[in-house]
Amino acid sequence: MNRENSAASIRARSPRPEATPGMVLVVDDEPLMLRALGRILREDGHQLVLAESPEGADAALADPELDVALLDLVIGTASGLEMLERIKRERPEIEVVVMTGHASIESAVRCIRHGAFDYLAKPFDDVHRVRTTVQQALERRRLLRRNRELEERLEDRSRAPELIGHAPKMRRLLRTIDSLRHNESQVLIQGESGTGKELVARAVHATSRRHRGPFVPVDCGALPESIIESELFGHERGAFTGAVGAPGLFRMAEGGTL
Repeated sequence: MNRENSAASIRARSPRPEATPGMVLVVDDEPLMLRALGRILREDGHQLVLAESPEGADAALADPELDVALLDLVIGTASGLEMLERIKRERPEIEVVVMTGHASIESAVRCIRHGAFDYLAKPFDDVHRVRTTVQQALERRRLLRRNRELEERLEDRSRAPELIGHAPKMRRLLRTIDSLRHNESQVLIQGESGTGKELVARAVHATSRRHRGPFVPVDCGALPESIIESELFGHERGAFTGAVGAPGLFRMAEGGTL
């Protein structure tokens, strides 16, 4: 089948899937095919970027809103497989659908192993297959994005102690903690015994850049003066009677908060 007939075949009407529009990049060196795909996908409301070469797709690939890329396996003298590898290396969250007029089991397996969402053989006998494949790729992209957002929320909840209160002073305290998010210097927390100074310290740690590091609380007032130095800085085995060796709290808190 020649290019004109191939492009005409995907203009045939088919039932349209329930479309949730997204941003779709289409890369194909056949202008007729590119225009036909663009017309089909625009009918589903997608925001489209059409490119006849990998270089023409660079701006779209840098756009954080890009959801799906539809790539021809042979783009002029360029390799669609190499472009697939590049996208999955630089933007792994983008779903990639590979198209080819020379379909084979070997090339399909190779594309899937390199991270392609699906593999479509040209010419397209059914427009519905193209539409549903793009829609399914969009749904998977959004599902993974939603899962990642929920995981981040759960991680934030698990690491940050909950400070409850709506009084003006409590709201002011929460704003202060938030303002220390990028702070890299020491923080002094003052308050009466039992008012929750360690809880505030944990909240400061949990919202800081050091939140993945350890949080090491130490009550210096509860340590005898004779061992404070060895507790903070560590000691070697046998340094004093009964010493078994310890790294010290400063070293234990490295990368986190003491």
